[in-house]
Amino acid sequence: MNARTDLFLDKYRELEVLVATVYNLPPSASAVVYLLQRKEFRGVKSDLELCKDVRNLLSHNPKINGRYAVEPSEELIALLERTIERVKNPLLARHIWVPKEKVCYRTMEDAVRPAMLDMIQNAYSHIPILKNGVVAGVFSENILLHYMVDSACARMDDNMKFSDMDGYLPLQNHETEFFRFVGRDTPAAEIEDIFAAAQKEPKRLGLVFVTHSGQPTEKLLGIISAWDMAGID
Repeated sequence: MNARTDLFLDKYRELEVLVATVYNLPPSASAVVYLLQRKEFRGVKSDLELCKDVRNLLSHNPKINGRYAVEPSEELIALLERTIERVKNPLLARHIWVPKEKVCYRTMEDAVRPAMLDMIQNAYSHIPILKNGVVAGVFSENILLHYMVDSACARMDDNMKFSDMDGYLPLQNHETEFFRFVGRDTPAAEIEDIFAAAQKEPKRLGLVFVTHSGQPTEKLLGIISAWDMAGID
């Protein structure tokens, strides 16, 4: 009984040290409590909370006749081992992105109306506009509305191309949204921080674009939306 309990406590301490190191936590921070706040660990949140309670019980209560009062299950030890591996090998952008081949994107020479129909049918909120594979802008309902108001356009010409509204599409020209770029190997935890920080901004974070090293001048590899982050277990 003591051997399994000692192993549990050793694994718990290993997890604490690892988390504090990887996430650069202050000495006063609780490593496991910190993990409980991360979206990528929410799928095991209740199990980690149980591990924390068991560890506190074992650490704060003396042994009875040389034996621990409770014995952690093999499942709890296995959970700690999996969590340690998850911290050592974290989810990366390339694990959670929507890859380019599944992204609805267009070029400046593409017609606007078919793209809009695609947006409606598939519930897309944004369509990246690419030039030689690089993000040149983003089309959205807000962009269309601003264009039509400014141009006093009551209806759309079937021949209208994205190049006809190129002044509205560049990322820096979006009045209500902003966008970020990350590298393909950026940890999901850092991307979560980007979305969390965006909640304090006056503009909304529309999309996170993924390129090889996170440079806007590199070709698009994939996109990450708030919905993709919400799907992390």
